[in-house]
Amino acid sequence: MDGGEVLFVPVDTSMPTEAAYSQNGRYTVRVGPGEKRVVIRWERPHPTKTIPGMEPGTTEPLLVQEIPLKYNEQTELTADIREQRTETLDFVLEGAVPFDSRGSFT
Repeated sequence: MDGGEVLFVPVDTSMPTEAAYSQNGRYTVRVGPGEKRVVIRWERPHPTKTIPGMEPGTTEPLLVQEIPLKYNEQTELTADIREQRTETLDFVLEGAVPFDSRGSFT
């Protein structure tokens, strides 16, 4: 999942959200302590669909969310960070990536 985004959104809304971009399915981020909702997003251009571009007469690829809503808009993922330390948090995403290995939309 290259280019995916992992957000740690604090339950305490007065605290900032920390974010990282994944490379080869891995991410590194410094996260402050506290309870967090974890949001994972990964958009890729649809192979054939487009939307109107910013300039008149132009188009841009339609971006398709590859990660199911239960991991982003309706996230069920949480993390309880107790203190500043190095820790590995792995999230298994079931049902992700509706593109097949050739990059076509399924």
